[in-house]
Amino acid sequence: ISRGGGAWANGIAAGGGDRRKFVEGLTAHMLEVKALFASTTMVAQFAVPFSYYHLTYVVLVFNLVLLAYCFLFMNALQGNPASLIIYPAVVVMLSGLHELANKMSDPFGDDESDLNVDAFLNTALVDSRNLIYSEEL
Repeated sequence: ISRGGGAWANGIAAGGGDRRKFVEGLTAHMLEVKALFASTTMVAQFAVPFSYYHLTYVVLVFNLVLLAYCFLFMNALQGNPASLIIYPAVVVMLSGLHELANKMSDPFGDDESDLNVDAFLNTALVDSRNLIYSEEL
């Protein structure tokens, strides 16, 4: 979206300018937003590369094994009873972050956890129409 292109809005807010300029400026900005949405949709069609998914999974497993090794041999090779509570909590947390990353890798689609783009665009359209046709300007 262009910066500094809001002179039309500033003029309307200050009481100067006409409604036609406001609608033209708003239309221009809405077309820019529409173009950005189109480019976002094109980028969203690219999947996370298969090798990156497995690389992050290998890093996760390596971190968990390293953490288990550290808990096992800390305190002069005697271990620590607190590690029986801390390690499972860390495993659950890191596994949850991994699952969250999997869900966020493809936010557009028909899954339950995906973004509802249609509802967002419909709300933006209704709000824009209300703004354009409001009598308070």
